[in-house]
Amino acid sequence: MKKILLFIFLIPAVLFGQTYTWTVKAVHDGDTYKVEQVQHEWAPAGDTGFVHTETKTVFWVRIEGVGTPELYWPGHITETQPLGREVADSVRWLIKGQRVTLDLYGVDQYGRKLARITLLDGRDLAEVILSRGWGWYQRNDLPVKTKRRYQRIRDKARDATLGVHGIPGMVTDKVWRQTHRPGGA
Repeated sequence: MKKILLFIFLIPAVLFGQTYTWTVKAVHDGDTYKVEQVQHEWAPAGDTGFVHTETKTVFWVRIEGVGTPELYWPGHITETQPLGREVADSVRWLIKGQRVTLDLYGVDQYGRKLARITLLDGRDLAEVILSRGWGWYQRNDLPVKTKRRYQRIRDKARDATLGVHGIPGMVTDKVWRQTHRPGGA
């Protein structure tokens, strides 16, 4: 009976071969996350059943199409940008420990993989960030249709003066990085 139940529960793993999950393990700031991919493989093991192996891959990912306020980062950013902590905490609350889908687009100058990120409920994380005013739209290599949608969402948040759009004189993360590097601009 145990062998029959074991076989029934292992059928999906054998039929599909491998399953992948991406879990957000850490949030640095609103646009940079550490993710973990866990790959499970099942292989026949003679007369005894199946052998399970698990492989983990961990890397940093940068969301494509959005920039958020910067946090202090020793050796890179000398001071936390206004709303930096609040946005990072809000994004952390939303996605840390959650499974996400990543569509990878390349690697940035810091070695982070660039990705479009989709939450399990189907929401695009960049759209969530932009709609709440947690960041700015940034030019990117995403499809034109996606870029236009991001711009429309950003425009609504800007018109409603949400988040970063509601602070007079607030500069983008790109400008902040240029003016808050160790040793000056």
